Amino acid sequence: MSVMTEEGQVGGQQEQESPALETGNGSKELCQDMFVKLTDYLNGELAVTVEEYQLLLKLNQMTTMKYEEMTNFASRLQQSSQTLNEKCKVSVPYSIRRQSRIPARSVTSMQPYCDHIDQVEASVTALEQTAYRLDAYCKRLEMKFREMEKH
Repeated sequence: MSVMTEEGQVGGQQEQESPALETGNGSKELCQDMFVKLTDYLNGELAVTVEEYQLLLKLNQMTTMKYEEMTNFASRLQQSSQTLNEKCKVSVPYSIRRQSRIPARSVTSMQPYCDHIDQVEASVTALEQTAYRLDAYCKRLEMKFREMEKH
């Protein structure tokens, strides 16, 4: 029979913990610690990723709002352009002429005025080109005159 004594002896031999059991208990604690730390690390990485996606979401929302503003501005600009084009091409209705008490012949259409403005613009452009050519010709004449004075 083996009887346990106060010193931990069984049957006269001292009981020792095996190194395998000691390593097993330490390994278990180390594994648990590793899993806790790995969990913390992964949670941190996921939190950063979530924050990055939230930032991207906000940026996309702001970009969408900016494009909507630009679209609205372009739409208003297009409407203004169409309104101006219509004013140049469509004659003024009789009801407006009557309310404004302007003679019919003076308000019938803006088109002749627009045409006249286009003609004036073309004439000014042609006159400007002619002035540049005349200036260049004057400079050449002046150079020839100076050469003749020297001789």
